[in-house]
Amino acid sequence: MKSKDNKIEKTIAAKAKALGASLVGIAAIDDLKASPSYKAYDKTPFYEEYKGVKWRAEHKSVLVWALVHPASEPVLDWWSMNVPGFTPGK
Repeated sequence: MKSKDNKIEKTIAAKAKALGASLVGIAAIDDLKASPSYKAYDKTPFYEEYKGVKWRAEHKSVLVWALVHPASEPVLDWWSMNVPGFTPGK
């Protein structure tokens, strides 16, 4: 089963990169929820629209997709529910 999962993960990562992702990976939701940064952000979010995450029991992993952008354009790191595409970086 593990080799099949690894093949699926590689297929998903390759497709994400083909669609423009700079980096891509799959993280276990349990690991994400246990991370210090998730716990801190969940208690003190940076934007008022954040109402927490409602995790469903059937969800076991999350796709993490990153896009590289110049350090000279920090606005691309910002996002809000009030911006089309949720970020100026789209």
